Amino acid sequence: MGFRVARFVLFGWFLFVLVLPAGLHFSGHRAQPIEERPIYDIPAFQVSRILDPEYYGELDRAVVDRNPVREVAIKAYSRIGYLLFGDVTGTQTVSGSDGWIFLRQTLLGDCIAPESFDRQIWALSALGRALDDAGTPYIFLVAPDKEAIYSDNLTRPQQELSRCRAINRALLVDRLQRSRLAYIDAWQALKALRTQMDQPVYHPLDTHWTQHGSAFFVEELATRFAPELSLGPLTVKGTEKRAPDLSRMAGMNFIREFDLVSFERGGQQNRSSTQVPHPEPGRPYVLNTSVSDGAPLSQKRVLFVHDSFLHVASDQVSQVFEDTFYMHWDSVTPERFAAFASTADVVVIQTVERETFERLSAHFRSEAYANAVRNTTPEMVAEGLALWPRLRPAPIE
Repeated sequence: MGFRVARFVLFGWFLFVLVLPAGLHFSGHRAQPIEERPIYDIPAFQVSRILDPEYYGELDRAVVDRNPVREVAIKAYSRIGYLLFGDVTGTQTVSGSDGWIFLRQTLLGDCIAPESFDRQIWALSALGRALDDAGTPYIFLVAPDKEAIYSDNLTRPQQELSRCRAINRALLVDRLQRSRLAYIDAWQALKALRTQMDQPVYHPLDTHWTQHGSAFFVEELATRFAPELSLGPLTVKGTEKRAPDLSRMAGMNFIREFDLVSFERGGQQNRSSTQVPHPEPGRPYVLNTSVSDGAPLSQKRVLFVHDSFLHVASDQVSQVFEDTFYMHWDSVTPERFAAFASTADVVVIQTVERETFERLSAHFRSEAYANAVRNTTPEMVAEGLALWPRLRPAPIE
């Protein structure tokens, strides 16, 4: 009798496993790409591949990926491990102390030879001199990795593991301080800011600074390039709910509330965004235009070379500047940069710490950017002017 019951239970479980995904699929539920990669596509059927084992491997991966139950199972497994044991799954994340999660990339890496930084900072400084000669103010910023500001939330083994990262960081700060570049020391600013407020300047489950953290950067831009404006005090105007990126990478997909922080400037400052396609590889450029029914905005046109840290700050930037143009690092070239910089009133170059050495290696092996700025042609200037929606003479200093 017991054997029959066991067989019945086993058969019922088998039917449940088969029927549940089908039921979810027909009810409209679809698997979501909850990992940091797209869902595998089902391979096209070809008679020539009937006996090809690789075809069935591709089919198996796609079917597993598209099983609606898989998302639930991954979340459940990841969340139980994190909440009960403080562990995280996946290869991209590590769990620190007190529930904090860090990007593994920010802890690993070899120590970089000082002469490598010397060559790159020299080429970057050449770009700074070329912009100075062209009369274009600029600023360079490295957005710190989270572990640089919250190293006390790393475990002792993780602190030892990240020793080379700390050495590289100290070397980079030293070279920037000794260079003649105009730059913002974000490490010092964010460490100080952390001690001055209760709210975190980085989220425990995200790689990016919060809007509490990014506000210092926007305030610095305003102080340097729009000192005539009064920003007013910082206020929390609301919250937004979203899944922090490290939570997604670890398969947990927790939804958390993030403060929306703005300057109390009077009235409303609203921005609209337009994607600008281009022939080069990489992401489209983004043009933001902002209007205000209260406090005035700076009419200086600001060109940003940036990464995802600027996405957090874009609303705050648009509370200060009317026209801003964003070029992601994966789609910037010396010629495009020179064309757009030739008609910008301010240039801001921002990179996250963990990508700094690679980006400097890729873009500043030589004086290509400096030479492009020095050799700007009338055609490049015309191309740059065509981008800005409100053409006006450059502001008089």
